Amino acid sequence: MIVERIFQHAHSQPNHAAVVWNDHAISYLRFAQGIATLRSAWRPLTPPPGSVVVVVVHSLLESWTAVLALQSLGLVTVCTRSLQEAEALGLDDSPAVVICSRKAAESRPWLTAWPHAHELLLPADLYHRPVAPAVPALAGLSHQGGHILYTSGTTGSYKKLLQDNARDDQRCERRVAAEGLSEHTVWNNTFFGLWTAIGYGRPPVVWHAGGTMVFDQGNRWAENLGKHSTTHTTLMPSALDEVLRVLPPGPADAPRWSFQLSIGGGLLSPAAAREALARVTPRLYVNYACTELGQVMRSAVTDPADLHWLAPVGLRVTEIVSEDGLPCPEGVEGLLRVRPGPLDFDGYLDDAASTARVFRDGWFYPGDLAVRRADGRIRILGRSADVINVGGSKYATGPLEESLREALGVSGVCLFSDPAATGKNLIAVVLEASEPPSQARWDAAIRLLPGNPTVCVYQVARFPHASNGTGKVDRRSLRQRIAQIATAA
Repeated sequence: MIVERIFQHAHSQPNHAAVVWNDHAISYLRFAQGIATLRSAWRPLTPPPGSVVVVVVHSLLESWTAVLALQSLGLVTVCTRSLQEAEALGLDDSPAVVICSRKAAESRPWLTAWPHAHELLLPADLYHRPVAPAVPALAGLSHQGGHILYTSGTTGSYKKLLQDNARDDQRCERRVAAEGLSEHTVWNNTFFGLWTAIGYGRPPVVWHAGGTMVFDQGNRWAENLGKHSTTHTTLMPSALDEVLRVLPPGPADAPRWSFQLSIGGGLLSPAAAREALARVTPRLYVNYACTELGQVMRSAVTDPADLHWLAPVGLRVTEIVSEDGLPCPEGVEGLLRVRPGPLDFDGYLDDAASTARVFRDGWFYPGDLAVRRADGRIRILGRSADVINVGGSKYATGPLEESLREALGVSGVCLFSDPAATGKNLIAVVLEASEPPSQARWDAAIRLLPGNPTVCVYQVARFPHASNGTGKVDRRSLRQRIAQIATAA
């Protein structure tokens, strides 16, 4: 368990920073003492091992302290931003324990969803107490705990994944070795919550290596990305856009930092890649990962024009197949599937139907269209559910949207087939822009669409994004909004 590793580091390197939260450094010794304080206070109040605990704590430092304390008592944790969100997850009415933030009064009305729940409050002075010289004992440790991750819900419902603690050491050891991490690693995880794969999956790996996790929940996180001698960070494309927006140009437009920057969770545009290499860091990578399997493919960005072609990482086995499950030749679009490894998830919690659809015949189907070229690299073309239909032919939206975004000079493009269900050969082009593109740009861009469809253009100031903090565009919500506009027109 990672909590054991943290306590080991508290003995071997007590003054080394385990966490830097909003510029406040927390040593391994202080971190261990915070965990021990909550373990001692909550042990008599918690339900039996294996019970699910809802953790509603805004501070990532305090949230992690609570999660590690509860898991070490054998409990399964799930983190949400509110009890209202927790209710939407459809958790069983077991003897759940709800951890409330300092705004406990606002949370209590939602406790009716768990009438038998205990309420545990974090001490307001948890990290304002004097640091004792000794590492506390880690007595009564239970390995029955775990954590529930859940997807963004942009498809209309959440899917939950249960990660048990029993194989924490194996998972962490594999990733530490593969990524070359050590006590000198300083990973800035910005503000990713513990309900996301990045927010929950990254810190234990860094702590296993004895490194430092940086959490920045302040308004100036983008400007502070390289503080505290950051060696690594991960951003979504929308977060990188924010960094590029606020970051002042350096001398001669040289990169400001030299940390390793990984981009995941969406397509990175060539323009943003060029800017990131010139202004942020020369060490830029693009990743393809999923909550169920973690990292699947990765590529160092040296030529922004070629950044979308990714190579499987490690021993990952990937295939591009037809709807019948037959391998596609090189250059032919198909469904991506990935062979799960022994430490990956193999199904969803309380959702047999989704498990059977996504995990089948020894493969995981993430729902993405892809194509493979001769050198074995793979390009993700977008979600299989997001294709557009032009004259009976289906086209993946990902490359088209990226090409249109570049040609029009707007911050985002989404394509939908006939959102109002009129039955016509109609494509909705939705632009995220503060002002419409010039007619000359539009005339050039429209030629990129295949099949000469009828086009309706919609412009919004900002696309809706998933509320889970990953920054992904909520295409379902956007399509519904455009459908309402189209129907009313």
